[in-house]
Amino acid sequence: MVAVVGVCWGVNWPVMKVSLTEMTLLHFRTIVLIVSGVLMMAGCRVAGHGLAVPRHLWPMLIWAGLFNMAFWNLFASYGVMLLTAGRAAILGYTMPVFALLLGLVFLGERLSWRKLVALGLGTAAMAILVVDTAAAMGRAPIGALAMLAAALMWAIGVTLTKRVVWPISVPVVTAWQLLIGAVPFTLLAPFVTIGVETPFYAASTTAWIGVTMNVLLGNTVLLAIWFTLLKRLPASVASVSLLLSPVVGVLVGAWWLGEPAGWQEFTALGLVLASLLTLHGSGGGPQR
Repeated sequence: MVAVVGVCWGVNWPVMKVSLTEMTLLHFRTIVLIVSGVLMMAGCRVAGHGLAVPRHLWPMLIWAGLFNMAFWNLFASYGVMLLTAGRAAILGYTMPVFALLLGLVFLGERLSWRKLVALGLGTAAMAILVVDTAAAMGRAPIGALAMLAAALMWAIGVTLTKRVVWPISVPVVTAWQLLIGAVPFTLLAPFVTIGVETPFYAASTTAWIGVTMNVLLGNTVLLAIWFTLLKRLPASVASVSLLLSPVVGVLVGAWWLGEPAGWQEFTALGLVLASLLTLHGSGGGPQR
């Protein structure tokens, strides 16, 4: 089951890229986040979780939802439109590098040799892909910078979430964040077009299959399985799924979409995996 989660999350990157060639970004994200949030909220209710949030926690919940869901999804979706799905996945999983720095500053976490090594490895991976993208395009690597911005937004969201002791279950917190993240997309979607100009009602069957897979693979079913794994297995075992995601993203992108996968991708991938493994050994790592 751990491998299934990792593989499916990795497949989600090329699936998202295909969908964004058929549907405008804001429509895509609006639908995915609203449907995901409603389904997860319903699942939490069925599971017997209370949905109420203490009033004093709403400001932090809103900010965490905006960074974890709205800003992350905006920059990640834009980045995957401009990059190969594999490169987008690799850069997205540099999040722990940013989370490490934010934790040192805002959470009072201590800097260990593992964290220092992980920081160096992650930075090297970023440099390889950003410089190579800039050289290939002959201009600013907008796609790579968008993915790094996405990783930073995710890291800020994780840092905000960790600052609070939540009296409600993690799935409920996630469900609320999904719905909060949907709000900016819902408000802007009728007026702003990013990417292709095809509205959701004119999108192809392929795009709608991608929406469905993004809801199920990215935000609801697999998140439910992930939370279950965290409860039943040691964190060290459950976290293997996170390490698989960028690997699968690169391989599926190359196989399905014919994306180039050269030494830059595999070197950066190796550096990111090494960084994740090093951080994992110190108790850090991504929470998605």
